[in-house]
Amino acid sequence: MTKRSLPLSNQPVPWVTIGLLALLILGLTLAGVALVRDNPEASTTSAIVALDQQMIRIAEQLQCPVCEGQSVAFSNSQLATEMRRTIEDKLAEGKNDAAIIQYFVDRYGIKILREPPRTGLLAWLWITPVLGFVLALLGLLWKLRQMSGRTSVPATADNTEETPADSEILDPALRHLVAQYDKDFLG
Repeated sequence: MTKRSLPLSNQPVPWVTIGLLALLILGLTLAGVALVRDNPEASTTSAIVALDQQMIRIAEQLQCPVCEGQSVAFSNSQLATEMRRTIEDKLAEGKNDAAIIQYFVDRYGIKILREPPRTGLLAWLWITPVLGFVLALLGLLWKLRQMSGRTSVPATADNTEETPADSEILDPALRHLVAQYDKDFLG
């Protein structure tokens, strides 16, 4: 038994069919865009995401009072969870970032901030490391300059003992190698 194949028609595809398919695809795309744009849940979802991101940004600036070295944003303690909830409530009330952070500073003190402010007496926390680095660098440069200035010790009344020259200390074979080295590498 042989397989029979259907004969293919050599007729061109009508342009009307292609046009209708293109219009159908375009209409479905526009309808989908209109549904997403008019969907109140989509705008609510984006508003919730924006509030969550803002809450995390604020919570990241606060130190967890219970955990050592963790921010409120990523701490699993019960107090940090309550603080994140408080931040969300204050954001829902329309408070700005500075007011929310100040609320926690008033309640827990300046130690609640992960990064101390750069004003007043706390400015020394930021200035001291830089000042220490500059002073250490100046001290190192001063010491290097002192060391480079000591090329030879002048003979004084206290230092009348003569020091032997390098040629008197070195053995003749070694003196020959040093002379060869100087000639080869120093020119």
